[in-house]
Amino acid sequence: MKSARYIIESCHSTNDTVKEWLHSITSHQSVAVLTYDQLAGRGQRGRKWYSTPYESLIMSLGFREIWPAERPVFPLLAHVSSGVAKFLQQIIHPDLLLKWPNDLFIRDLKIGGLLVETQWQGSRKMHIILGLGVNLNQSQFPEDLPGAVSAHQVTGRWFNPEDLFHPLCDILEGQVFSAPLLSNEELLQDYIKLLDGWERPGLYQDMVAGEVFEAALQEVMQDGTLLLMDTKGSLRGPFRHHEIRRLFRPWPGDQIFSGEIGSNS
Repeated sequence: MKSARYIIESCHSTNDTVKEWLHSITSHQSVAVLTYDQLAGRGQRGRKWYSTPYESLIMSLGFREIWPAERPVFPLLAHVSSGVAKFLQQIIHPDLLLKWPNDLFIRDLKIGGLLVETQWQGSRKMHIILGLGVNLNQSQFPEDLPGAVSAHQVTGRWFNPEDLFHPLCDILEGQVFSAPLLSNEELLQDYIKLLDGWERPGLYQDMVAGEVFEAALQEVMQDGTLLLMDTKGSLRGPFRHHEIRRLFRPWPGDQIFSGEIGSNS
């Protein structure tokens, strides 16, 4: 069953809007919202999600009592993220990859991200709310957001958020409705293949110890924590998201896209 889908001019937060509407729209198992202007978007761990009106894809989908309470949520986020990344590789650029745990990057430049939230309803299954933000048509970004990029800067083309909304809804619904039938290991398979840094060693900073070391991604655990293998052959971790930071280095070779990169680096 397709979600009830709505396009609205502006809202406080698409995730909050979907949470509210999940309780009132009972004829569908899922609800999707696209907005052109989000006044208080948020990202991972409560961070603010920056977007400019009419220049970003800002959408959320909510699913009613879809995820078993006894299962970790991260494999579901991984499964959804891989579906989104594969679609955007075709639309925007084949070098688009995932950055652990939930960001979308092209050659060390952030183009978007996903957020998953849960709601308990006193049953053994949880509501799942997925938020997705993608920079589409920006030509410049604030100085405090270095390393951001838009689809327009990458391709030289302009994008209509509505043109991406419906196919992404189809992809997200397919990923979510199929996920309970798959094992946690199966849900992580495509995600791992799309992770930037899986085969390319990078510099990481241990935010607790303050140490900087070179390592490659080794394993993503079912709870979302990360294991690294350093260049001396030692395992590092598991790390939670706030405990480790990737230090990006210049992408090898030419980083010229079809479009023109603005003040984002």
